[in-house]
Amino acid sequence: SNYINNQIFLKTAFSSVVNFENKINYIYRDTQNETLFKSTSFQNKFKIIVKPSKQFYGNLTVDFFIPNLEKKSNDYSFLSAKIWYKPKNKKWEMNFSGTNLINIKDFEQFNSSDVSTSVYRISLLNRLFLLNFSYNF
Repeated sequence: SNYINNQIFLKTAFSSVVNFENKINYIYRDTQNETLFKSTSFQNKFKIIVKPSKQFYGNLTVDFFIPNLEKKSNDYSFLSAKIWYKPKNKKWEMNFSGTNLINIKDFEQFNSSDVSTSVYRISLLNRLFLLNFSYNF
């Protein structure tokens, strides 16, 4: 049995308002019984970070995921965003976030070998918005 996880992480540190992060994962798995079963997957997480001032900042994240590279028709894209506001010399802050903005209903992964076929399926939360207020004592 082999498991290989290759990862590349890049992040900018510009002195400008906008910066970027990108993380790429390539995963290879194989198992040898009477037959060889292998699977490969790919994930790319790209984030845009915006910080126009010390009080306001936010990010926009896109996750692209292919659970099985042999069946590329089954890929997923997820989009989320978050905006923070933290006033100067105050003990409170607030943020507004949105997850699953594309509103993907479920996640499905098929695995098959000569012996069996399995389906992994999970229902996801619908598009969600959250307003958060926090205060430090």
